[in-house]
Amino acid sequence: MRLLITGASGFVGTPLARRLFLDGHELIILSRDVPRARRQVGVKATYVEWDPATGPPPESATRGIDGVLNLMGENLGAGRWTAERKKAIYDSRVVGTDHLVAGVREANANGIGVWINFSAVGYYPVNDTRTFDEDGPAGDGFAAGVCADWETAAARGNPAQRQVVLRVGTVIGANGGALDKLLPPFKAGVGGPVGSGRQMMSWIHRDDLVELCARCVSDTKMSGVYNAVAPEPVSNGDFSRALGAALGRPALVPVPPVALKLALGEMVQLVLDSQSIVSSRLGDAGFVFRYGEPRAALDEAVGRLAIGLNGKTHVCDRFEDFTFFNRPVEQVFEFFGNPRNLEKITPDQLRFRVEAVSSEPVEVNTVIDYRLRLHGVPMKWKTLIREWRPPQQFVDFQLKGPYRLWHHQHRFIPVAGGTAMLDRVDYRLPLGPLGGIVQPLVARDVRRIFDHRHETILRLFDDGDNAPSAGDRSTIRAEP
Repeated sequence: MRLLITGASGFVGTPLARRLFLDGHELIILSRDVPRARRQVGVKATYVEWDPATGPPPESATRGIDGVLNLMGENLGAGRWTAERKKAIYDSRVVGTDHLVAGVREANANGIGVWINFSAVGYYPVNDTRTFDEDGPAGDGFAAGVCADWETAAARGNPAQRQVVLRVGTVIGANGGALDKLLPPFKAGVGGPVGSGRQMMSWIHRDDLVELCARCVSDTKMSGVYNAVAPEPVSNGDFSRALGAALGRPALVPVPPVALKLALGEMVQLVLDSQSIVSSRLGDAGFVFRYGEPRAALDEAVGRLAIGLNGKTHVCDRFEDFTFFNRPVEQVFEFFGNPRNLEKITPDQLRFRVEAVSSEPVEVNTVIDYRLRLHGVPMKWKTLIREWRPPQQFVDFQLKGPYRLWHHQHRFIPVAGGTAMLDRVDYRLPLGPLGGIVQPLVARDVRRIFDHRHETILRLFDDGDNAPSAGDRSTIRAEP
């Protein structure tokens, strides 16, 4: 299918766009910042610049599409709800969706197949002792009004034969979402419930939400409103204890509501209001959750993994990246599976050099010795190849180096026209609690290294008439 996506560079939009690309769909990604979206998402797609506030998107982007996934909207939790901020939240959803519907309708006289629109469980009443499913009433207040008007804008004059609205609960996942502001105090051992901890929250793991969206694209029986929430709502107190357990930290320090009100203003309702929302319709549709209870969801989100050599579990930070190459999977694997090529794609200031490889060609249990400089400090790095499955995957694991733990999985997936490469790095810093202080700096360094890698790879490619980009790779000049 030819699918148009808004919000593709967001916390949910990025993994969703990658999933749809791997499923074989042709994607058109609308963004106010095309270079950022192209680098963030990484998939081969048509990237089109569009500001939702200015009017409909270009007709060239909307003509001939089969479906729309509309995830756009300013982050509700990004700052205090000033009058200006509330207008931006409202307009980015309601006005932007009005313009999007108008543009798609104008460009497709015969209509389109499906329109999937995000909303939120904020649609329903808050601080009500009842549990609501999809038949529940609309609530009052700012958040409920935004949701109701957003859904109305999506439905008004919509040209799709099948319309789906997903009222999404609190989204749990790594590197963003609801956990972004919670993790620092919990990792420091000073996290705990908010207020009484009795307020209920309805939630969903990001992987389940992505799976649900993909199901809505392909399953023509799915139509109407669905509450995108895990089967069981959870109290804030129980959620806090599960998060503490996932991190191996206590969760005993309550957060006074008055302090939150002073810090957050009206936005405090996102954490103090209680809602018990379930989905009757997802069960009827036979949707199966991978993460049906909060502890399993939080274990995954905080990176609690058994990846050490001793089989113990570790809580790790995570970095993920996605790149498309328009070359065969065997050629891509050959380039990245050659340790000598790492020298070519690592920033010069790291002075990265391969000193020894225990066996060539590389295989399981090959040990590779490197030397490098981190922020000017010379050090050695010894890595073990734990898994070697050409041309699908290999995993390297730090035996000695700057990290307490470093586990790097490289996956190579054949797709139409080339290969998708997925990098996933799970790492843990030394220094105990002090490691948490420098973690943002380390995360930034890791991001910069991978950004440099992409830029350098582009200089190794020949791309004919098409300008090289993070989403459109070309010939790899691999050397032995």
